[in-house]
Amino acid sequence: MFEQKCLSKNAVLVGDSVYDKNGAEIARVDFLGVIYGFGIKKGGKTNSRFDTVDSSVELSEYFKIK
Repeated sequence: MFEQKCLSKNAVLVGDSVYDKNGAEIARVDFLGVIYGFGIKKGGKTNSRFDTVDSSVELSEYFKIK
């Protein structure tokens, strides 16, 4: 982020495991979980602590990417 001159308040770590979530916390950035990946399951207990998306289409909609 430093090399790209990106502020942590403008960054989001997108990941598929609780380890990614932990990394986001360490880096002090927001986290978005993708449930189509490795470790996050739909309706999982830990998911209530962060937003999740079900697909790459939903991911682009989350960020309003066209």
